[in-house]
Amino acid sequence: MILYDVIYIQLAVLPLWMTMHMTLWLGATLVGNFLIDMIVLLLLIHLFSIHLKRDVKIRTILMAWVFGFICDFIIIIMLLVLANSIDVFDIYKPYGHVVGIVILAILILTSMVMTFYLIRYLMVRVAVRKEKAVRVAIIMAIVTVPYYILLPINITFNSFL
Repeated sequence: MILYDVIYIQLAVLPLWMTMHMTLWLGATLVGNFLIDMIVLLLLIHLFSIHLKRDVKIRTILMAWVFGFICDFIIIIMLLVLANSIDVFDIYKPYGHVVGIVILAILILTSMVMTFYLIRYLMVRVAVRKEKAVRVAIIMAIVTVPYYILLPINITFNSFL
């Protein structure tokens, strides 16, 4: 899931002078996020033999994408707020203190929980049996969690230059 991690990293690493390119980065992020969520969800629908009409499948994919993007955005905002409010947590070296490791773990788990509940709600709403909805939601939560926040920003920022 390196592609997913790299595509979405810019919200945490772009310096102020690159805001003129924000629309390009945001567009690439939205497209990449959509492609990954669509592929994973289509594979899970096929794997669990979930039969949906074409228009319901399209709406489900779009809503899963929106829910996933909202969860990722909330996690990025939480990461930036925590990085600015906790002195021992350095976003450029998150593994320099045990507090940084704990914060990253909590953010990853928070994202997984939010994604799980939103995807489960979505799948139940489109008339998928609850046990299949739970399985789909668990896999979506694990696969599409924003693992990019585990990377120190100085490493990822230098790779974009």
